[in-house]
Amino acid sequence: MKQFEKSLTEHGVYMDYFQIPLVVLFARLVDVVDKQNDGQVSSDYGRFYDEAAEPFRQMYYPPHFAERTGHFFPEIADRTDAYTHAASNELKEWLLTLRRHGKRVFLLTSSFTDYGQTLLRRVLGADWEKYFDISIFRARKPLFFTDTLQPFTELVGDSAEDKPVEKLEDNGIYLHGNWVLFKSFLQKQTGKDNPKVLYFGDSITSDVLPTKRFSDWQTVAVMEEMQLEKPHADHWDVSDEEQALLSSRQWGSFFADHCPVCTQLTQTYWHRVLSENSALVIPHMNYITELPMNGVYKNCTFYPKFPMKK
Repeated sequence: MKQFEKSLTEHGVYMDYFQIPLVVLFARLVDVVDKQNDGQVSSDYGRFYDEAAEPFRQMYYPPHFAERTGHFFPEIADRTDAYTHAASNELKEWLLTLRRHGKRVFLLTSSFTDYGQTLLRRVLGADWEKYFDISIFRARKPLFFTDTLQPFTELVGDSAEDKPVEKLEDNGIYLHGNWVLFKSFLQKQTGKDNPKVLYFGDSITSDVLPTKRFSDWQTVAVMEEMQLEKPHADHWDVSDEEQALLSSRQWGSFFADHCPVCTQLTQTYWHRVLSENSALVIPHMNYITELPMNGVYKNCTFYPKFPMKK
């Protein structure tokens, strides 16, 4: 755990699409430094990190959503429909069916409440809370799984109380917390000493790896890149814009490639990471809604089939 936390402070970790422009900027700055050093690798790349990263911190600074300042949050607030898809009726019914069958369904997100609830109202509707037994915002993943001293706080209006919450309640909306305290809540709600948790996440670094390494949860990885792979490509209507974002002409498939030497199919690094740390990998949440509640799935990491380009 200490090694993991140390890596977060000593290395730049780029975990999502928000940070792609930052990756490009840093790569070009590294080229500038290398040119200044006559092509020699430098140990001084970190000197421009803070100055280069600061504009991006300001761009995605969470309070800007309420203030309607900056370029990102006002655009999302004013044109939410343009950047998000509404959940299918099948997915909504699946969530409700889970609750009717006595399963505890929870929301865990690192998003701030105002931004997160705006997206939830678009995706699930104004009554989004009915799909969950409890909702947790500002979870600070992956620290939710490593910082076991962080208490939960309760959402009151648009702010969080300074006083930590001693007890989580059904249908509550909370902030922060950690997985150990949350497990205590699940133990009381389920009456089981070791409740089983199946967690759905779309980030390898924030969802898949920390749940495997630091908790006893199992994770279903939702990897949208699989939508471009055979046999999934014909199942979804993926726009040209989405294809350009999800695919790479230079690197090819995210999951598999053909060895130029032996011409055999080989697994990529990310395929191995997902295989070793996920209970299941799916291209879209709707794939789960097709499965029976009481089904047993063995030796089936990638569902419905192993992803492979034509």
